[in-house]
Amino acid sequence: MRFAKFLAAASVILLAGSTLLNFYFYSQYKTASVQLQDLITQNQQMAGNNNIMQTKLQQYEKSFGIVSDTNMYVVALKGQAPAPQSLTTLYWNRQTKDVYLYVNELQQPVSGKQYQLWAIVDGVPVDAGVLDMSLTGVLVKMKNIPKAQAFAITLENAGGSKTPTMPIYVMGKT
Repeated sequence: MRFAKFLAAASVILLAGSTLLNFYFYSQYKTASVQLQDLITQNQQMAGNNNIMQTKLQQYEKSFGIVSDTNMYVVALKGQAPAPQSLTTLYWNRQTKDVYLYVNELQQPVSGKQYQLWAIVDGVPVDAGVLDMSLTGVLVKMKNIPKAQAFAITLENAGGSKTPTMPIYVMGKT
């Protein structure tokens, strides 16, 4: 009988110890699960950031290839009366007729307006495309231009215009 009491007491003690250990390990499991989820989220964010950086690196490599091309003619489009601090740089390959634009300093247009590039050909403005200001910081491909004496940018209604309205924001001669 004494042995049975001893076994019963030991069983109760083991059961209580097991219960305490189960609660301890369960709380550790929950903490580890939360930490694991946080690490997975951080890993996904880092992978997304890595993809963004890879895309930017590819854009910069492409831009560097364009601007370092010896056939590229560089035209600085300098600010005019309404925005003298403005500046854009135009890269024009006269062989392929490709035109790229880099916005150095140009104010964001008001809602419903968009900048438009014009090539001045024999004194007549020719549409060279509208500028998407969300693409600042990279070279933006514009329409091909076979010849031009100058380039200018005006502020037009969104979508562009068939003829430029004044004033001219930036301009540069070739």
